[in-house]
Amino acid sequence: MKIQTGSRVPGIFLLIIIVCLFAPAHSATQTQDIQKEIKRQNLRITKLLQPSAKQKVAQAAQAYENRVISSNWQVDYHQAAVEAVRSQFGNLQSTGIDALVQLVMFELWRAEEAALEEMLEEMHRMNQVKKRQREYINQLKKQRASAKKLIRREYQDLKKQSSATRVQQQARIVKKPPKTAATRQLRISYPKTPTITNKDAKNMTLVELDKYVEEKEQELDSLGGFSEELSLKLQILMDHRSKIIQTLSNILKKISQTSDSIISNIK
Repeated sequence: MKIQTGSRVPGIFLLIIIVCLFAPAHSATQTQDIQKEIKRQNLRITKLLQPSAKQKVAQAAQAYENRVISSNWQVDYHQAAVEAVRSQFGNLQSTGIDALVQLVMFELWRAEEAALEEMLEEMHRMNQVKKRQREYINQLKKQRASAKKLIRREYQDLKKQSSATRVQQQARIVKKPPKTAATRQLRISYPKTPTITNKDAKNMTLVELDKYVEEKEQELDSLGGFSEELSLKLQILMDHRSKIIQTLSNILKKISQTSDSIISNIK
């Protein structure tokens, strides 16, 4: 894993979603200040490290990430980072440990930020598809209402269909499970927005329209379920992200007091 000197900053749209949906309004500014300080310290320490130490930190960061993922995030973030650092640097003095722990944890935080951005973008795509489908269904319903007026006899035939026939028709509408994708980093699985193809319904009979509207409404219901699943995964990821930020903020004071000479002598 390559050590980064910075983090990809989400766009304004994504930041607004994060702040509005997941962060209390009164703490948003404070959280942003903490993130800026974390990045500043990460840049300072990375510049001071010798190449051999950077390589060891990269290996420790990868081992740390693997452990967190394999435990399904059920791990003490700080202690796991300390152990990952000590596995590479042996009995390094505690004055240097905190600086390296910050680098290791920063890599996981950076990966979580990237995964969060991917999933937020997917949520935006899914919401757009849901919006278009609602509009399409409303158009179909208007067309169906017009058809009922023009083709009264066909509508009466539809009403006479037995309940058994209707059950058979509904049984043929099969809900498909969502296709899944995984974030480029951390490989977090999430439901992918399905590709939906809508037919030209202008020449459909009333019977066909009724059945097609029902299919489209069930399709929209499925989209709603996928959206809820994605929202839950976003909330879980945001919880993990908050824990990482809190842990990093707790060691910022120690890092700021670690002298440059101590960091630059780490090998």
